[in-house]
Amino acid sequence: MQDAFMLTDYCTGNAVPNRGSEANRQSFEKILVDAKGYARDQIRIDVPIEFTVHGEAYASHIDMVITVDGKSAVAVKCCAGAMDSWDREIVTAARILEERPMPWALVTDGSRILFLDAVTGQVLHRDLNAFFTPEELKTAFSKRPPADPLPPDRLEKMRLIYRTYDTMNVNRVF
Repeated sequence: MQDAFMLTDYCTGNAVPNRGSEANRQSFEKILVDAKGYARDQIRIDVPIEFTVHGEAYASHIDMVITVDGKSAVAVKCCAGAMDSWDREIVTAARILEERPMPWALVTDGSRILFLDAVTGQVLHRDLNAFFTPEELKTAFSKRPPADPLPPDRLEKMRLIYRTYDTMNVNRVF
C-alpha cells in the first residue's frame, strides 16, 4: 500500500512527497512521455542548482530540465496556481543553471503551459498542444546558436533574482 503522502515519480520511479505542485509535475511528466513521446531519460528531475551570491552559498533545485542529446534545452517550473507569477523565476534559472543560458523555459500547472524564450524572457506561446515533440525540440535546438555566457555582473544579478524568488517557495526542501 502506498503512503497517502507519497507519490511515485513518473520518470524516475522514486518515491516523492505529495506536496505543493507535485501532482501537477506528475501530470506534466505523463504528458511529456505518453502524449509527446519523450523518453524518460530526456527529462531530468529535481536538477540541483548551486551558486554563490554576495558571498553566500545557495542551493536549491529546478523541477525539471528537458534535454536534447544530453544537453539542457528547457527549464521547467511546475506550479499550483497562476503560471504568470512563476515566469521570472524559471527564466532566471534557465539563464544561470549552466555556463551558457538554456534556450527556453516553461511554467506548467500540469495541464497548461507558459512557454518562454529564456534569453529574451518573452512569452512564445501558451498552447500545450503546440509544445515541441522530441523531434521538433531537437530540430529547434540544432538551429538555435548557443547563447553567450552572462557577463559576471549580470550573472550575479540573475543569481540574486533567482534566490529571491526561490526562497519564497512554500514547499522548498533545501
